[in-house]
Amino acid sequence: MSKDKKFWGNLSNSYNRMFENRKPYKKMYDLMREALNKDMKVLEIGTASGLVARAVSNKVKEVYAIDFSKEIIKKAKEISKEKNIYFSVGDSNSLEFKDKSFDAVIIANVLHIIKNPENTLKEINRVLKDDGILIAATYVWKEISLLGKFQKFIMMRKGFPIYSEWSTKEYLDFLKQNDFTCTKQETIQWSFNICYAECKKYKGKDFYKKTKNKIK
Repeated sequence: MSKDKKFWGNLSNSYNRMFENRKPYKKMYDLMREALNKDMKVLEIGTASGLVARAVSNKVKEVYAIDFSKEIIKKAKEISKEKNIYFSVGDSNSLEFKDKSFDAVIIANVLHIIKNPENTLKEINRVLKDDGILIAATYVWKEISLLGKFQKFIMMRKGFPIYSEWSTKEYLDFLKQNDFTCTKQETIQWSFNICYAECKKYKGKDFYKKTKNKIK
């Protein structure tokens, strides 16, 4: 077992309690629900204990929620009662779904802890419908408060994996470099800010010019 899988597996019994009632997460859920509708088949990557999946389940047709940790998926199944959520163990770099299977893909606070996030975005592009939406919120570690720096130090000492540290601009540029255009962006303030981004598959310069002014 890799050290990352071991780290998240060890958090399986406490993850939900740690994040369930956090105000920044509630704000993130509200933004997600605004972007989704009842006709959507949704994939969530890096579901952990299923917080996001449960938060959006009543707004969509069905949610397929995956995580690479068997232990944390087991916990998600135990605490989730929603009948339209389907949890499974999965690899974000090799998704076991057909091309253009989903109306929306959600990856929340995950891309920064993946060794090769560009590979994950390539797979998302493959399974997302041409007119689908990517919701990709992530911590921007270059925009953290003094308290956030202290919290990050403690987290890293405990083995928390961070492979990418972006500013908001760097993160949005990263998404664009990997064939996604941001159509909506909002910063969720916290001790370590969350960059909430809604994206479409990149459709060239004309599409980018039309959408960039909509970004807050």
